[in-house]
Amino acid sequence: MVVLRLVTVSLGPWRRPHAELKELAFVFFSLPAMVVAASCSPLPQEIIDQITDELQEDFSTLKACALVSRSWKESSQRHIFSDIFLEAPSEPLPLEMSPCHTFHRLLTTSPHLGRHVRHLEICDEGRTSDSTRRWLLASVEILMSVISLLTCLSSVDISFSGLWWEDVLSIKNVLVAIFQLESLRSVTLEDFQVRLNELFSLLRSRSICDLSISAIEVLPDLFPPSPRFSMPLHELSLSLQHIQHAQDFMEWLISPTSVVDLSVSKKLSLSVANSDEANAAQVLLENPILQNPDILEIQTLNCSVHMPHRREECLPPRFSRFRHVQLRLVEALACEHCGNSLLDIVLWWTRSFEAIQDSNIEEISLTLTKRSASRFHHVPNYVWHALDAALCRPKMSSLRSVHLKVEDLEIDKALLLRLLQAFPILYHRGLLRV
Repeated sequence: MVVLRLVTVSLGPWRRPHAELKELAFVFFSLPAMVVAASCSPLPQEIIDQITDELQEDFSTLKACALVSRSWKESSQRHIFSDIFLEAPSEPLPLEMSPCHTFHRLLTTSPHLGRHVRHLEICDEGRTSDSTRRWLLASVEILMSVISLLTCLSSVDISFSGLWWEDVLSIKNVLVAIFQLESLRSVTLEDFQVRLNELFSLLRSRSICDLSISAIEVLPDLFPPSPRFSMPLHELSLSLQHIQHAQDFMEWLISPTSVVDLSVSKKLSLSVANSDEANAAQVLLENPILQNPDILEIQTLNCSVHMPHRREECLPPRFSRFRHVQLRLVEALACEHCGNSLLDIVLWWTRSFEAIQDSNIEEISLTLTKRSASRFHHVPNYVWHALDAALCRPKMSSLRSVHLKVEDLEIDKALLLRLLQAFPILYHRGLLRV
């Protein structure tokens, strides 16, 4: 997916496409007539679309393709404008030079470009403590105008970076305009204060089926939930890391008064960073509100459960109702000093599978990071064998395959041999996939 980052300086790497076309037009038409004729020979639109589809990650080539002809231009613009990122200026500049205002001027002159936007990211990092100077709060009308032209928008990411809930309410018309787009399917909310009932009263949409929430501070609700409305979610992604009062948030999700309908949810993704968050996740996993769950993904930081003095408090997650369980380590924020964290997590996984009494699990994916794979031999073989035995218990008879992966790393022969030695029962039963 091509990301169009709107810069705020006139001589930066991005300029308005129609201005760039005008600037480069004389180069094209100064070519010999034979070259021009050859380059303009018609191709079926299907072939042009296939070419630009293959080039969708190559932004500079797409811009060059847009100079060829109308058919190439329209096909290239589908990818050039498919992903828009609006953020605060990188340096103090007049508001009219912000990415939001720049993009608004572009859409004003070329409104057809709005239909190419599939993903929109709105980010106000709050470089100033004065809320009146934050670009998002000062650009409500302009942003409303932009959103009205994004008729095919399917996903939006919104990050307010510490914005107070009262300030969030000041842009509620923008949020409502976004959430009411019939084309919208996926919403990501990150890093702000929230009163849950008030937020989800703005999220009154039956088109949204995928919701992701992370790094929010849950405030006490002042008003009851909206009556006779529930938003059916087919996919829910929660990063409990940095969510204050995660337990309260989980209890709100499963409350009968919640406006979120999880009974139709097929995929649940949870990211946890410590035992408190793992236990908060348990509130949701144990609740019968998940009637027909299919896929569960639990992401764990490399050092997540490395708390020897609290390990007994980190309960094993109950995921026996899911058909496909994906357990994944995350490298980005891994602690450099937690050399034995992989051992703790393997023990946590083992206890989780040992606790299963009635399983529907058919497929399991275990994904390690590069760092944890390099420390694979630091975990004694008997620990891996215990996990192997837990996965092969009679209670796990529905299991059809176990996939072992290392993120962003080609598994060499030495690591492959260690993996096979770590899971001898799975290997001999033909269930192991590496």
